[in-house]
Amino acid sequence: MNGRRDVGVTAASALRVRAWGAARAWGAAGTPSILLLLALPVLPALGGRYAQGVLTDLGQLVLAALGLSFLKGRAGVLCLGQSGFLAVGAYAYALCAGCGVPPLLAAAIAVAASGAVALAISPAVVKNPTDGAALATLALVVVVQSLVTGLRGVTGGASGMRNVPPLLAVPGAAAFLPWAAVVAGMLFLRWFSATATGRAIRAGRDDPRAAARCGVNVRAGRRLALVICAMFGGLAGAMTGASFGFISPDMFDIALAIALLVMVVGGGEGVLAGPLLGAAFIYFLPDIVRASRDFQTLLNGALLLLVTQYCPGGMAGMLSAAARRVLGRRTRSAPEKGGWSP
Repeated sequence: MNGRRDVGVTAASALRVRAWGAARAWGAAGTPSILLLLALPVLPALGGRYAQGVLTDLGQLVLAALGLSFLKGRAGVLCLGQSGFLAVGAYAYALCAGCGVPPLLAAAIAVAASGAVALAISPAVVKNPTDGAALATLALVVVVQSLVTGLRGVTGGASGMRNVPPLLAVPGAAAFLPWAAVVAGMLFLRWFSATATGRAIRAGRDDPRAAARCGVNVRAGRRLALVICAMFGGLAGAMTGASFGFISPDMFDIALAIALLVMVVGGGEGVLAGPLLGAAFIYFLPDIVRASRDFQTLLNGALLLLVTQYCPGGMAGMLSAAARRVLGRRTRSAPEKGGWSP
């Protein structure tokens, strides 16, 4: 009788610990998500058409970079094909919405289509998460671009597709929706990373052999992380088509894939604020250095080399170190590279 009571108490305690851990994960979603949540009602009223356009573009970039940051920071998978997932989402949304499917349902189909494509290429990605994954995802961008360019009767070819319906026919919705998705994505990723599955994915990244000996299916974890990353990209692609009302193959080229990777590495991979910092810096970089956007790819490549060599923690790591110096007190060390923290 006492043994049963002890087992019941232990089980109840374990459930309380799990519930507390989940609540803590949701509650500690990070300062970036809290600030964005407070700013959401103000976004549609900010500035004129130019300011709303900047917010729309930036929100879509942050959303795509957020998924890529999770894949690289949590699972350790190098992906050069996020722009391919954006293209799949954008064209899936445009085709479905153009056929009369309700826009929100079309966006859900676009997200599912990107996830399905990621699942299809996952065998080549999960086996080798570095070189093999980079080549497989880079090939995805080339294949998707070739398909949407060649299928002129369906996708409009190089001329693209026009008159793509908006997600919501409400003034300011194009600027509001990407940031709402960013906040929801931050909360989801923070919660998911605290679950048993999220911890197993990280264990597979830290030491695949040791994790496999403990019963962790490392390849399944990488596959799930890839699908999550692709779904973030698919949603960003659908919002891109809905906000512009037009899509074309050159909007989702290899240069965009490299730019998204630079946003993740430059901002700080595995940190919630990293994609936000990196996307903002890359977006405004040509204006900062007074350079033409024709040199954007060159600037992105140079920045990637500099950050990798001299500042592996990215902008988030630099700001964290500067804050510790200014405060003049010892705090806990900066997040381990590849972790997932506020």
